Amino acid sequence: MAKPHKYAWNGLDFETALPIEHVANMAQRAAQESTGDLLKGKHRIVSTRSADREIEFRVNDFLISFKKFMVFSLTFQPTGDRLFGTTTIGWYMTSQQTVGGFVPVSTKSMVAHNTYMQFVRNLAAQIRQADPTARVTVREGVEPVGNAVAGAAASPTAPPALAPAPTMPTGGPPPPPPAPAPSGIPVPPPPRAPITGLPGVPPPPLIGEVAPVPPPPAPAPPVAPAPPAAPIAGGLVTGIPGMPPKPTAAPQLPAVPPPPVPTPEAGPVPPSVTLPPVDASPFVAQIFAEDDDLDSTRIAQATSEARPWSLAVSDGQKVAVDRPIVIGRDPVVPASITAGRAVPVTDPWKSVSKTHAVIETRDGMLWVTDLHSTNGTSITNAVGEAMTCPPEVAMPVGDGWTISAAEVTLIATLEG
Repeated sequence: MAKPHKYAWNGLDFETALPIEHVANMAQRAAQESTGDLLKGKHRIVSTRSADREIEFRVNDFLISFKKFMVFSLTFQPTGDRLFGTTTIGWYMTSQQTVGGFVPVSTKSMVAHNTYMQFVRNLAAQIRQADPTARVTVREGVEPVGNAVAGAAASPTAPPALAPAPTMPTGGPPPPPPAPAPSGIPVPPPPRAPITGLPGVPPPPLIGEVAPVPPPPAPAPPVAPAPPAAPIAGGLVTGIPGMPPKPTAAPQLPAVPPPPVPTPEAGPVPPSVTLPPVDASPFVAQIFAEDDDLDSTRIAQATSEARPWSLAVSDGQKVAVDRPIVIGRDPVVPASITAGRAVPVTDPWKSVSKTHAVIETRDGMLWVTDLHSTNGTSITNAVGEAMTCPPEVAMPVGDGWTISAAEVTLIATLEG
């Protein structure tokens, strides 16, 4: 799906204490003063429709009034003693440099954008001068994209938990206090708790104690002398001490040959049977016939048909595009178009040429070709972006798009 041009959001927002009539007169004056320039094109801004809270303007060519490039509106919203207003682009023409009419070599540019921004700045300057308390905002450039970043709030740290106080026993009578020692008799110190150390190491002796003497180690048992090694006899090693003797191999007996097998007596030889020759030509012919049948491809007939297109003309006609359609005030089908049909359209402004354009279908798609008309042909997509059709260059048209032949419009619809 197509998206709007990057400058389609440009415009003016204001809040002022001026009345609607005053701001409407300022807008008409700004439209007369905004004519573009020679570098980016000369245009005229005219008012085409006016209501209580909306004024519609159109940007036309400076010399050819039927050639429009943009349509925008100025809307008002009174609230109490304040007036809110905004401008909005509703339709615009774009241009793009191409090679051969198809390959784009540049980005799309809005044709009358410079003239429109002149109108916006002129109206903003008049409102600021007439009402110093007014709040005016000019939207220009590429629309910024805002990214909201949500920050996480830090939770307070909980205080450390206090250790529970020791509990006192509640059941039974309290223990009796220790009896006082009689005066003049020394009280022996309490026994010292043993000091535990490393495992296997005896604790150090206390003061005044005698360290125990460890018992003497037990004597080791006597070791028996090793038996003397057996002498080597005959220079050969017959065994290894501590290992069992190696078993001797059994004597090899001579091999006994198998008994002879009796040979059967030769009997009479049966006579040879000669088979008749087999003719393989029918079988080979059948194989080649099957191969020919496999190599042949059967053509499948397509059952689905392309959906038809229709055109809703601004004069009330509804035309089915079942063949090439040539439109104009008094169209004549060119000789290069086969089986074409001439469809005259009503144009009270006489902005449409006699033979203006041809509309046809190719492979289920709708195409329009300008036939060197005076005021040109353009197509507008679903988002309101228009494109000029170069002469003798077919341009594709989508479902719901609008074909503009000067002041006459045709809305394309894909039926079914």
